[in-house]
Amino acid sequence: MLYCYFHTPDGGLALGQDAAAVRRAFQDGNLYWVDLENPTESEEEILWEIFNFHQLAIEDCIATHQYPKIDDYGDYLYIIVHAVDYNKADSTFRTTELDIFLTPNFVVTFHYEPMRTTTHRRLRLKEGALPPDRRPAFLLHQILDDLIHNYSPAMENFEKRIGNIEEIIIKKPHPRVLDRIFEFKREVLNLKRILGPQREVINRLGRGEFRLIPTELRVYYRDIFDEISRYAELAETHRDFIMMALDAYLSSVSYRLNEIMRALTLISTIFLPLTFITGLFGMNFDVIPLSKHPLGFYLTIAASVLVGLAMFLYFKFKRWV
Repeated sequence: MLYCYFHTPDGGLALGQDAAAVRRAFQDGNLYWVDLENPTESEEEILWEIFNFHQLAIEDCIATHQYPKIDDYGDYLYIIVHAVDYNKADSTFRTTELDIFLTPNFVVTFHYEPMRTTTHRRLRLKEGALPPDRRPAFLLHQILDDLIHNYSPAMENFEKRIGNIEEIIIKKPHPRVLDRIFEFKREVLNLKRILGPQREVINRLGRGEFRLIPTELRVYYRDIFDEISRYAELAETHRDFIMMALDAYLSSVSYRLNEIMRALTLISTIFLPLTFITGLFGMNFDVIPLSKHPLGFYLTIAASVLVGLAMFLYFKFKRWV
C-alpha cells in the first residue's frame, strides 16, 4: 500500500495512493511524505525509478532483519530503526523494522508490516492535524518520537512479568518457571541488541553530525535520546534481574532437594534398625499373625501398597514431588 502526502496551493496536504501521484508531486517539488506499507514490487520501484536512491540503501531497505543504523549519502540520510509490537495475547513482543529516507524536501518510510507509528501519523493527517513545522526533519522527529513512545507498553509488561516470576520462585518453583525465565531472558537480550545501536542513531541525529537536521531541531532529537536511554537502562536492569532470578530458582530447587533428602534420610534412619532386627531374626517365630490365614499374603501386599501410597501423598502434601 502506498500513501503519498503532498502540499497543496491552499497550504494543506493532499493524499495520493499511486506511483503517478508520487511522480507528479516529486517533479513539482510538493512532496511531503511517502509511506510504503507492505508495498508491491511495482510500488518498490519508485525507490530507484523516481527517487534514484543508492542501490546499497535499496538493498538494505528491501532486506529484513537489519540492525538499526544511519548512513549519510550526501543528499539524503538512510535510517533503519525498530519499533516494538507487544502482543497481550501471549505476553510476548517482537520488533518491526522501519526504513526511512530523509531528504531536504520530503521523507520516505518503508515497512512490510503495519506499524502503530506510521498508522497514527497518517490518522492525524487524515483528521486535518497539520504539523506546526513542515520541514522533513521535523516529520522525522515526529515519527521517531511516536516509535520510541510505543516502547512503553513492552517495558511495563516486563516489570509485571518480573513481579510474577518473583512470586512463583518464592511460593512454588517449578521447571516451567525455568522455561519462562529463559524466554524472558531472550526477549530482554533481543531488546538490548536493538536499543543499543538505535540509541546511537538518535544520538547522532541530535548532536549536529548531519546538515539535514537543522540546529533548532536538534534539541527535539536529544529529547528522544533521553527517553530511549532510559529504556536502555531499564532493559539492563531487567537483564540483571533475570540473572538473579535464575540464581534464586536454582537455589530454591537446591534447597527443596536438600529438604527431600533430609526427609528420606530420616525415614531410612528410622527403618534401618527395624530392617536389621527383622532380617537378623528372619521373622521365624512359631506364632505370626495371619500366617495361616488364606488372605494373609494379599493383606500384606495391600498393607505395603497403602503404606507406599500414604508416603507418596505425604510427600505430595509437603511439595517434595
